[in-house]
Amino acid sequence: GVISMASVEEGIRTVAGAEMLTLASLDDVKVSFSVTKSGLEEIALGQKATVEILGKEYMGTVSRISSIATAGTNGSTSVSVEVSIDKPDEDIYLGVDAKVNLCTASKTDVVMLPVESVSADKEGEFVYLVVDGIVEKRYVTLGISSDEYVEILEGLEETDQVITMVSSDLEEGMPVMAMPEMSDADMEMLLEEME
Repeated sequence: GVISMASVEEGIRTVAGAEMLTLASLDDVKVSFSVTKSGLEEIALGQKATVEILGKEYMGTVSRISSIATAGTNGSTSVSVEVSIDKPDEDIYLGVDAKVNLCTASKTDVVMLPVESVSADKEGEFVYLVVDGIVEKRYVTLGISSDEYVEILEGLEETDQVITMVSSDLEEGMPVMAMPEMSDADMEMLLEEME
């Protein structure tokens, strides 16, 4: 283990039964965090997670969800959750901050788009397509999402050309020319040629 706290110094007298140090185990490392009531609905015991500590990623499992909520200073309540790291190693520093990502849902072989390509109005979510050189607005039904991508359940085919860089002046019926997606290296070369 690792000595995480020492209440004595070399050379001082100790009393029998007095606490001298705290020994923390590196065999059973846990990350604790709090979630609000709305976030709690997506967390379950045994759920898999990734934990990032000082730039290194570890796999973990939700091992405890408190059954008692605590009140915050702003009046909101939160529940304590613990994720046990599956295979801790000597690179872990106890007591440091960690970033936890929980997998709340996953799917394979789905149509998905970057979240910034989906817009919404009073009728629902929609995307802009290029159809025969003209901008077309199409309503879609969304599925699960992450910070970067959203699943499209209905409204699109895999072959549809979706406009992913949506600007405020884009309108349905506007003539446009579809451009192939460029890599960062291609974009840098294009910018150099323009200079």
